[in-house]
Amino acid sequence: DFVLPALRITESDLFAICIAEKVLVQYRNTPIFEKLTGVFSKLEAYLPEKITVHPSALEERLSFFPEASTRIDPEIWATAFKALRAGHTLDFRYKIPTSDSAYDNRLDPYHAVGYRGEWYLIGRCHYKDALRVFGLSRIQRASVSDDAFRVPEDFDFHSQWHNHFGIITSEEEHEVRIRFTPDQAPYVKERDWHPTQTFEELPDGSTIMGFSVPHLFEVKRWVLTYGKGAKVLAPPELLEMVKDELEGALGSY
Repeated sequence: DFVLPALRITESDLFAICIAEKVLVQYRNTPIFEKLTGVFSKLEAYLPEKITVHPSALEERLSFFPEASTRIDPEIWATAFKALRAGHTLDFRYKIPTSDSAYDNRLDPYHAVGYRGEWYLIGRCHYKDALRVFGLSRIQRASVSDDAFRVPEDFDFHSQWHNHFGIITSEEEHEVRIRFTPDQAPYVKERDWHPTQTFEELPDGSTIMGFSVPHLFEVKRWVLTYGKGAKVLAPPELLEMVKDELEGALGSY
């Protein structure tokens, strides 16, 4: 326990705190949600009565819509992050959604990342003896072992995932080209989807978006959200993946 010194807070600082408190809702499936909301409550309690902006003033005027989140057992969360902080191997039981049974595994957790409502551990999987990604919500039980490890010097999360399109990665490289119809092109161009993205404008108002990714699975899912407004031009593997998915979906109807 310790005490923070007195801080000078401007109106813009306070407004930023108000925004941050609302954004916390995206962490509601983790134990840090309660801890962080507790911190904000303490900050609010120490604010003077007469201030220009009060955190509660934005309650009815500002909202944040988070991604649909998974359910993570608080004890598993705490155990996983204890192993991450201490640099000790994590023993755990894991169940893949497509499998009927769970299996035991060991992981040297190098890094944790939150992505679209799920939290993932990245590290050396003892079962595969390779770098793997595991979803915390899929861990059924976990314990911190006495075995210590060191993060390899050549592991750099930011350099290895710099061109990701989702959480999945690999050593491959795919040059993706997707044509968006004139009615969808403006919506696609107004966002930063990928650090390598480029746009080629066509005479009819459509646009061809290009980017480079190490994995195509989540690109396929993204393309499908645009329906007939998007057409894959390259690579051929992605075109076939989208085509097979659309044919399968049509067969369900």
